[in-house]
Amino acid sequence: MLRAVGNNVLLKLPPSEQRTDGGLVLPYRNRYMVICEVISVGKGFQKEEEIPCKVGDKVLIQYYNEENVIKEGDNEYIFTDFYSILAVKES
Repeated sequence: MLRAVGNNVLLKLPPSEQRTDGGLVLPYRNRYMVICEVISVGKGFQKEEEIPCKVGDKVLIQYYNEENVIKEGDNEYIFTDFYSILAVKES
């Protein structure tokens, strides 16, 4: 498994499609924002820098470039930086 370094986070993408209650299939690649699970968090470049999330958190990011997707088995991952995280979902 890969590990994030610097200002980066490794995120697990949701399944490639989800269904609404009515049965409609919504491919996540057609959405503007995606909720992902944090798999690995870098330590940042500066000690006073606030790291906005931790492993296991669900975070909201904007649409990403599909070319940056890392596939491992049935799972898909993406690296992004801290500044691309729009929100952290609270439990």
